[in-house]
Amino acid sequence: MALLLLGSAFFSASEAALFSLGGAGWARLAAGNRPQRLAARLLADPDRLLTAVLFWNLVANLAYFTIVSIASLQMERRGHPAEAGVFAFASLLGIITVS
Repeated sequence: MALLLLGSAFFSASEAALFSLGGAGWARLAAGNRPQRLAARLLADPDRLLTAVLFWNLVANLAYFTIVSIASLQMERRGHPAEAGVFAFASLLGIITVS
């Protein structure tokens, strides 16, 4: 679950960082080192880049909530409904906070 949280945070932060750049930021990327030039090339097609970032963020979030749901249901079936609810709510707060 921690890896999925980190993945979701990475994609959310990437979206915010890349799409907050102005013209000067794009120019600095284009003149930078190899990873920076790659980012500039990706930004040349912003619709495609945004689609990819949002898709992978969605995949990470769906996998995270699938695991949370399975774990919560198992807790509930074992006779711990209160703990299941707290776990599910804490997991929701966790992904909101991290991403």
